[in-house]
Amino acid sequence: MENLFVEALKQVPALSVLGFVVWMFLRHLEASRVIERDMFINIHKENLEARQATREALHENAQVTRANTEALVKLSVIVSENLHDRYKNG
Repeated sequence: MENLFVEALKQVPALSVLGFVVWMFLRHLEASRVIERDMFINIHKENLEARQATREALHENAQVTRANTEALVKLSVIVSENLHDRYKNG
């Protein structure tokens, strides 16, 4: 029994080093998870901002397209009337 106790005491420094290494590894693992979580949160926020910017750009483009369509319709009416007058007056 004494031999077992003596052998166990001989292992204390190695076990304490092992415990320290495991503790440092777990701290590093936790820190990397925090960094990873923050990275995913930032990516999510950037994605939401990009989607909002896309929606706004699409809305603006739709308004401009509507205005262009109205202008083209008016222009085609004017051109049609001018052609009709030219053809009529000969």
